[in-house]
Amino acid sequence: MPPTIHLVRHAEGLHNLGRDGDNIRDAPLSRHGRSPQCITLRGTFPHMDKITHLVASPLRRTIETCIHAFRPAVKAGKRVMLVPELQEVGALPCSTGSSVEKLERTFGNDIDTSLLRKGWNNRGAGSGFDDVDMKTLAARARKARQWLWDLAQSAGDDAHIVVVSHGHLINVLLRNYSMLRAEACWRNAEYRSFHFVDPAQDPEGLYPHRPGRLTEEQLLELALKAPDAEAAQKRIDRYCFSFKTTWQSYKSKHTHKQQPQVETPELVLVETDESKRGRGFALSDTSPVKPNEWWHYRDEPFLELDHTAG
Repeated sequence: MPPTIHLVRHAEGLHNLGRDGDNIRDAPLSRHGRSPQCITLRGTFPHMDKITHLVASPLRRTIETCIHAFRPAVKAGKRVMLVPELQEVGALPCSTGSSVEKLERTFGNDIDTSLLRKGWNNRGAGSGFDDVDMKTLAARARKARQWLWDLAQSAGDDAHIVVVSHGHLINVLLRNYSMLRAEACWRNAEYRSFHFVDPAQDPEGLYPHRPGRLTEEQLLELALKAPDAEAAQKRIDRYCFSFKTTWQSYKSKHTHKQQPQVETPELVLVETDESKRGRGFALSDTSPVKPNEWWHYRDEPFLELDHTAG
């Protein structure tokens, strides 16, 4: 079986409890987050004895979730690798991390900070984590996917990699753009399991880099400007439908002149059937929102669309 990536949203943090929680610097877990949430996750996660790697965002609530929920793996010698690209979207105090020195004092040998450069928690312009700029956010999502892909390839078949991150960042990682405007797409301490689509072995299974020929940055901007998830989904669908209609008309006139444009394939995480069943999905049910469901169009030449649509 190919390597499995188990994406986990952190357990409840102090910042989740009230209106002023966003002002808590690098918010830790709440008492409820530690127990029962982490304890319940520890008792229900079915692959605890198969875990090969522990990975987390370098924020306190994700590190604590990883250490408490997956304590058997930590006790077995698995250190939690901290990956800065997995930190939460935005620069609120609750999502602004602590210094490397403070993290090492707090968590000791349970964590691996080798990927954290000094100043990793700077969210200003030019830092690579300035999420006001959609190009920067999309770039770090690609970097995170590539890093996880490389780790999965080095880990080999049957590897089980646990990745503890944040609701918004996970949705960016999966390209679930409309869910960026949802109240709660991922519950605290929820996990779902994924496999990478291998671009070398399964090119037909790949999703394109630009659905409806909108870039990842443009889709992020569309979703984040929408008032809610439903509006974001409709806006994205409108662009993709517009592209499909325009492309069909263009194709009928230029079939003999225009060769399809070939793009560099993007890495894609696809949820496993076991994970879907565990969340109560009937595999024949097409009604729930699926990861990447609007990424339908590939191998067509780029066509400029009217970007003034709502």
